[in-house]
Amino acid sequence: MSIKIIRIHIENFKPFKNFSQSFDDEKLVVFDGPNGFGKTSFYDAIEILFTGKLRRYDELSDFVDGRSAVGGENPLLHTKHNGDDLIIKAELEIDGTNYSLMRKETNANLVNNSNLKQLHIPLYLLKSFGEEAPEAVPRDDEIDILTKCFGENYENNFEHLSYIEQQENIRLLKNSDKNRKKAISHLFNTAEFDARINKLHQMYKKVHELCNQAENGRLRSNKEALDNRKNAFIPQDETIDYKRVISWKEILWDQEKIEFNDEQFRVWMAKDGEINKVSTFVNNFSVFKAHKKIQLVEKIAEDESLLLQFLRYWSHLKLEPDLSEKLKIQKAIEKFISAYEKGVLN
Repeated sequence: MSIKIIRIHIENFKPFKNFSQSFDDEKLVVFDGPNGFGKTSFYDAIEILFTGKLRRYDELSDFVDGRSAVGGENPLLHTKHNGDDLIIKAELEIDGTNYSLMRKETNANLVNNSNLKQLHIPLYLLKSFGEEAPEAVPRDDEIDILTKCFGENYENNFEHLSYIEQQENIRLLKNSDKNRKKAISHLFNTAEFDARINKLHQMYKKVHELCNQAENGRLRSNKEALDNRKNAFIPQDETIDYKRVISWKEILWDQEKIEFNDEQFRVWMAKDGEINKVSTFVNNFSVFKAHKKIQLVEKIAEDESLLLQFLRYWSHLKLEPDLSEKLKIQKAIEKFISAYEKGVLN
């Protein structure tokens, strides 16, 4: 998916009193400047536009300052907002189609609600970038609209743009491994893997509980039964001479010393396994020979010239031994005459 910000407008948000910027045809935009000049705040504005909230304030607020709410003014408002509303809107080009989205919250709602975890700024879908704000999108419809614009799991995908602020590093490192992992787990979307790990731990615990004395006894009994089956198959006091079955090809099961695992044994010895196929072939070899002869006869019957030759000479087949002997005598006579003629000339 290709997403490009064509232009953006921000009002009364953090350091931005009234900020507008067009990006025209730029493919790469780099923001550079000292700390405190609004680089992070610009990305915060984009995150609010895309998701309606700030994950840093939402999930890390307890971890960073130990509180869910902040005192005094709402930290999202510009210090000199003068009672004006917070507005973030942008024109986006998504896979060749233009969309204009806006987030807007009244000044009164922001001032009266400083609980950062409950932050959600309403979404507006504009017909054009300069349009006056219509009614806000119902909360139930917001996910459908954003999914259409940004694809499935857009919130999880946006987490890859999140990070830990520089001033939070010390607090992060001072915590235990478990708390550090929990604090930044959203950056790597590890929830699914954690759930799998927990499930494996639970399975291990249940299996471990089954490995008691009774189960160990049953295991030993099964092993003894397996050994008895092996001894019945090849008695220990009996030796079997090795004889290779297939001479023109190296086959794993046709070696004098075989090393195999359970899966290989299943492949070799199953009903449709390789060894059973060879055994079936040997036991039915006469049928195979008859089949090959039938194929040869069918080939002759299909070839008119071969069929005519067969019809001409088939009656002489019984005379083949006598004719062969006469042919040998004839060749010997011809050889003698040839030698005799050469001797007369000499």
